[in-house]
Amino acid sequence: MIAIVHHVSWFHRPQTLCFQKGAEYVFDSNLLEANAQFTDVIPDYIFKLHFPHS
Repeated sequence: MIAIVHHVSWFHRPQTLCFQKGAEYVFDSNLLEANAQFTDVIPDYIFKLHFPHS
């Protein structure tokens, strides 16, 4: 599941979201900032440690 989260310009995000390479087209937008990192390794969305939410 992918969600669009709106943010204000002064909010600093401590970490980018990780997605598998090949999904870049989903985030392609001139209006939105994806805050995403694309990697060859399949991200472990279920068991990895998650950063704390503000």
